[in-house]
Amino acid sequence: MKDELLEHNILNHAEAGNMPQKYVCQICDKRFSSLSNCRKHQKDIHGCVYLKHKCTNCEFSCSNTNELLQHTLANHAEAPNPLPVQSPPAYACPYCEETFSKFVALIKHKKMHLISRTRSRCSICKKSFSSIKNCKRHEKNFHAKVSRKFPCGECKIVFFIKSHLYQHIKDIHPNLMKADEKLIFNSCSDFKNWKTETEKRTLTSYVRRACSSSTTVYICHRSGYYKSKSKGIRHIKLAGTRKINSYCPASITVRKCQESGLLNVTYFPTHLGHNSDIKHIGLCENEKEKIAGQLITGVPAAYILSEIAETSSPTERLAVTTAQDLRNISKKYQINGNTIRNENDVLSVEAWIHEMMALDKNPILLYKLPGEMNAELPDLEKNDFILGFMNEAQEEILKIYGSEVICIDSTHGTNKYNIQLTSVLIKDDNWEGFPVTFLWSNRQHQSVFTYFFQKVKERIGSLKINSFMSDDYKAFYNAWCSVFSKPNFYLLCDWHVKRALKKSLISGSTKIKNEKVTEILNRLFELINETDKTTFITLLNVFKINILNDPDTFQFGCYFVENY
Repeated sequence: MKDELLEHNILNHAEAGNMPQKYVCQICDKRFSSLSNCRKHQKDIHGCVYLKHKCTNCEFSCSNTNELLQHTLANHAEAPNPLPVQSPPAYACPYCEETFSKFVALIKHKKMHLISRTRSRCSICKKSFSSIKNCKRHEKNFHAKVSRKFPCGECKIVFFIKSHLYQHIKDIHPNLMKADEKLIFNSCSDFKNWKTETEKRTLTSYVRRACSSSTTVYICHRSGYYKSKSKGIRHIKLAGTRKINSYCPASITVRKCQESGLLNVTYFPTHLGHNSDIKHIGLCENEKEKIAGQLITGVPAAYILSEIAETSSPTERLAVTTAQDLRNISKKYQINGNTIRNENDVLSVEAWIHEMMALDKNPILLYKLPGEMNAELPDLEKNDFILGFMNEAQEEILKIYGSEVICIDSTHGTNKYNIQLTSVLIKDDNWEGFPVTFLWSNRQHQSVFTYFFQKVKERIGSLKINSFMSDDYKAFYNAWCSVFSKPNFYLLCDWHVKRALKKSLISGSTKIKNEKVTEILNRLFELINETDKTTFITLLNVFKINILNDPDTFQFGCYFVENY
């Protein structure tokens, strides 16, 4: 308890002058807070020397160890224990290996540790360090932003320093490690030719990541994280994103010598976390320029694709060139009318529409820009955007095949403006769907579809259809019936029906076990796929009785009976 009180006084009250004065001078009765101060006072003021070192063989005493050692060697050399045995220090610091013979010295030493640890504390995880330098190193390595992380593409271990990742690959994945290559090029064109040939040979691609006056760094184009620019509402393309959501260490570092002009290249060819897939590699600039030259001279796209297929090796990226690649090249080099009419998309679309309206057979059914009102479309809102399109060929096909089946479907989130595309399709003689008219709009509402179908009717006249197919959103069907006559059958797309039934079954307030959900969905899908009328009615009646009599599925049963 005395030791704890003394530690408390030293740590908290030493600077305030409140330390207990328990050591008294025997000559002048002056009090001191420590024994050493008291003895120093007696020596300086009263000339008294404290003889704390005593000889173990006689009554001799002195004030220092050297004097005692000389006395012992001179007078007691033959004694069995000529030198005094010093006891080991009794107090050890818990923060370091230093020891002390006095408890007061230990407490003062610990105070220095406490001050240092308090000043060097991590602001995020509150971990303490012996120095500010160590604390900053900890924050940099363990609390860096996501963009500074370097996960291993093979085992997904995350590193915060790139050199640590390289060392990890050498130690843990030595069989995947390839040796660095040191190259020297005389000019930038020589380096670009080598880079192009290397990318073709290894089925890889390198993109510039960092650049300065003398150094340029290229990294693997598949390295990094996928970041959607459409706020999550746009679908990822079927081929998937090129990014592997990890870090590929492959890189090319180019350093230019200011004196000689030579390019010193360090090539690190080790790829981790992905395979060499042709579908994730783009065409090189030389290939694009060659194809663009053919398009400019009027060579048909079909001939270009067939020539590429015949002359290219199946392992080359050029061999899998598609019509979409040609369209992208035409757009990039502004070929065949794919000119960007204006950097502003709204003005560019408006210019294209005016070009279409100037044609002999105007394919524009209706058009309304946001921010304006149209007297012919009074039910639309001021900010609505509508564009209806049907060319002459689509009009003729609709007149020929439109009396059997009309199918309507919409796409969502396929562009950054959230404009929705509604397509009207018919079934031809080969039972294949063919789009006969399009509608672009910023929202789906019955009034929008009503105006659209009215414009279609003005072009083709009245149309009597046998079946109308869409999803379970009634705006399509109601708008069609308000303009044309009511069809004989209203069909729902089975994909939308399955999705709606599954959503209602899972999101109900009554919790249903997963096994029962699976069983009900299987019975529903059997009903949807049943083609025999008698069997269908029998299965339907049995299914309704079962789900209405089960307390767990009663709520879903009411929804099913009411809507289907």
